[in-house]
Amino acid sequence: MNAMKLFSSEPPRTRERFSTASANHAVLPVHLEIIGCEAGGKTLLQLSMVNNVGRYMGDLFLTAKDPLAFNTMRIEMLERLNGFTNQPMDPTVIEKGFQFTVIHRDEPRILMKGTDPIGQVFSNASETSNPEWLERYQNCVGRLANASVLHVVIPAVPTNSSLADRLRFDRNVTLASSYLQQALAMRDPDSPCAVAIVGTKIDILADSAERARESITEETLRDCFDPLVRMVQDSKRVRHAAIIPVSSTGFGTMRLMEGVTRPSVPGEKPGALTGAEPPYILKAGTMPLPFNVRTLLAWTLWAGALPQKVDPQGDDIPELNAVIGQLENQLKADDAWLIPIRTRSQRNDA
Repeated sequence: MNAMKLFSSEPPRTRERFSTASANHAVLPVHLEIIGCEAGGKTLLQLSMVNNVGRYMGDLFLTAKDPLAFNTMRIEMLERLNGFTNQPMDPTVIEKGFQFTVIHRDEPRILMKGTDPIGQVFSNASETSNPEWLERYQNCVGRLANASVLHVVIPAVPTNSSLADRLRFDRNVTLASSYLQQALAMRDPDSPCAVAIVGTKIDILADSAERARESITEETLRDCFDPLVRMVQDSKRVRHAAIIPVSSTGFGTMRLMEGVTRPSVPGEKPGALTGAEPPYILKAGTMPLPFNVRTLLAWTLWAGALPQKVDPQGDDIPELNAVIGQLENQLKADDAWLIPIRTRSQRNDA
């Protein structure tokens, strides 16, 4: 998929965008929040993005803001992949560990942080929930309204999908659309955000990245996520949006946990129709090879950093332009797979 159309033909106009004064040295904050149901792949996706810490993205180096917290998350990732734990992760662990800095020419340029919501809150919170769940719900919604980038995470439906699988997918899209609409409605119209519609677990749809890209067309993705696509296209509170399919572990590396089965034909018991996604773990003798996660990370940094405001007369402007350019180069790479929905050139910065 050609990612070039994500961008206008004009060079970055960073100086024109930055209109208010800030500190002498600009470190742009990117605040990521996630919308998604339980077992949809949110935690593993964040852990997979964090696994890029200590690596280069072009000339940009990603470093952990808190090495101890980062290592806690790394250990957590290994335990989850090997099936040692299958419980919701403590959100405070990711909130501490999912904070890293993008370094360019020995100077910090972007500080990215994120949290991991408990997926059961999105799926099960209601007016009759206990006070603890209602408090979690309020905290989640409040963070969504203040994020600079939102990831709407929807897990794929397998090729041998059952009725339960299809109903669960429809439920996930419906719930995610409701939460996204609320998050956008609560935003300041003068502070639009970026939205990535993230299709996770695409490794259950094909046995290789090549076959996935051949079989999953842009039309298919737009149709599957139609309510979300139309919402971000119509919203004045969205500056950038894209569909980005990913696999946090790559192709042929995961299997269902012992004692778990996924029905392959319609006719399950009614209780299965609203069940959670079945848990997967790493196959013996394999290692995770994330697919398209760096594209999602680069897009998140690009879309979150671009509209930030700094001193228009500051000496940092050329450096910030260089950072934006490096991220754009990542998104123009041949192996980057994303479907742009809304961009700054389409919105004329309105």
